[in-house]
Amino acid sequence: MMKRNILGLLLLLSLHWVSGQNISKRAISAGGGYFSNSNFNVSSTLGETFTATIGGGLVLSQGFQQKASVDSGVYLNLTAFIQGFYVGGGLMNSSLGDPLMSNIADNITVELHDTIAGHPLSFMGKGSLHTDGTASILFSPMSIGKSYYVVFKQRNSIETWSATPVLITNNGAEYNFSNAANKSAGDNLADMGDGNFAIFSGDINQDGSVDFNDYPPIEISSNNGDFGYYESDLNGDTSVDFNDYPILDINSLLGIIVFVP
Repeated sequence: MMKRNILGLLLLLSLHWVSGQNISKRAISAGGGYFSNSNFNVSSTLGETFTATIGGGLVLSQGFQQKASVDSGVYLNLTAFIQGFYVGGGLMNSSLGDPLMSNIADNITVELHDTIAGHPLSFMGKGSLHTDGTASILFSPMSIGKSYYVVFKQRNSIETWSATPVLITNNGAEYNFSNAANKSAGDNLADMGDGNFAIFSGDINQDGSVDFNDYPPIEISSNNGDFGYYESDLNGDTSVDFNDYPILDINSLLGIIVFVP
């Protein structure tokens, strides 16, 4: 009887010993640490290096981890103003309608396009444009070592391309759309009269042109008295009303369109 008990105990210990790898929502081992955000979890333990595959909300860990590290890429630091939101002195309205984010003008998309013919899209990043015109957009480390055209996009402004390609280095890169008209392809920036230049506003339907097709959304929102975060809010004051029309009227008459290098 005692011999059977000892064998059973050894069997349990051996089963426990080989359970060193697992698939779970959270894999945490003693003597380590744990990091989590809305997209993934990473656990760390002391010992040897390990391999992790993250996908579908699951973490697959194998072996013992020396330390957890995530290659976060490189930042492109931008400076840009949105014409309709601009209030002067290098500042813009906050269009989000949230007091906790009063330093954010709006959400933006920034693309890196190849310099070859046709300028295909290589990388894309999203981020927040602050009211002082600054933004830091994270890009894949795969972008390092090449030059790209930087393309600025925002929900109701004209798509705007950098005048020249920008080299992405190990330290990232910088580009300023605000200090001269010729910083954009086709000198396609609005002169704000105080030494700053801004991305043209008014392309509400995002078809690459400010024209009569952009009027219906602003008409509907204005008649409804829409208040909040709307594409037709061209001056970023969280209200769609008569104050948004002058921007659209002027830029429609100017025939503002996208310029591509």
